[in-house]
Amino acid sequence: KDCLKLLKYLLQKLKEDGSKSSKMSNFCSYHAKTTLLHACAKRGTDSEWAYSQLSDCFQQLLEDFVKHLRNRHLPNFFIPSHNLLLQ
Repeated sequence: KDCLKLLKYLLQKLKEDGSKSSKMSNFCSYHAKTTLLHACAKRGTDSEWAYSQLSDCFQQLLEDFVKHLRNRHLPNFFIPSHNLLLQ
């Protein structure tokens, strides 16, 4: 949950940045939540998400999010055939 809060905070700050706001306006918290759901499915043991590992967890979640952006492919967690980045 803390990783999600950090990612949402980062997205909000990027939206507030005047030089990046137009590029970031299409992204919302659902994109962050979906990235987290995919990350949890891929790394499913509780120890991988321990609060003591918050820094590493956030770094991995951020890398996952950037990878989805670069590939322009973030499947809806519940409807995998639906790419959230092609809307």
